[in-house]
Amino acid sequence: FTVFSADIQTAVIGNGEVSFVADQSKVTRSFDYFTVNYNAIPDDVASAYDISGMTKGETEPTLKEIKAYIASKDPELAASYVKANLDQAKALMADDFTKAAETYGNGLVTVTSAANNVGNSTMITNALENVDPQGVLASVYKTTEGLAKELYTAEEGHITEPVATSDGGYVVAKVKSVEADSSWSGLVASLYPYYAGQVVFNDYATEVLSSDKFDNKFNEKFMQLLLGSTASTAN
Repeated sequence: FTVFSADIQTAVIGNGEVSFVADQSKVTRSFDYFTVNYNAIPDDVASAYDISGMTKGETEPTLKEIKAYIASKDPELAASYVKANLDQAKALMADDFTKAAETYGNGLVTVTSAANNVGNSTMITNALENVDPQGVLASVYKTTEGLAKELYTAEEGHITEPVATSDGGYVVAKVKSVEADSSWSGLVASLYPYYAGQVVFNDYATEVLSSDKFDNKFNEKFMQLLLGSTASTAN
């Protein structure tokens, strides 16, 4: 195994491989998006809500914390306000996406020059998951069927349907720009030869250790060796 790992990590990386990976970072797009979640609960509703069941901290809870508590305690109530805001946002966003985001959502978020990292490579430094400032769009674009393809093939100005998020809300994205940005490719090309071997080895190790076929007897063998060593020392 030691020889195998050394061979992988010291393998010569060809120019073609470097260029291929660097080119992936050039296929970029920019997006605007906004979320609608439990923050849609009106302030007066949150202020009047019974928070006696909340865990008491050192300071008084903020309205945002109270709204999050309501969402966990009474998800149907929170969902009704989320739906109302989302419906109003959908009616407005085709004409004024920014106003819809600021009026009925949590404000506009812009993701600039994001690459579609379909291979989950750690070398694509400008991958969407790395350049999304709030991480909401990045958290759903690969796990939602067809969304990655939609975002990276649709025309400029295209608006997605609302996509459910983990906090009971929704995210809506708009393709802001389809222009490619090659400014990251130089960095990727310079880093890749140094880290490629390590990345491949780590990926391989992860696949092996997570495989159903891998029979992990480390603890068993470790205890046998430890107890054997202890017994030898005692004698």
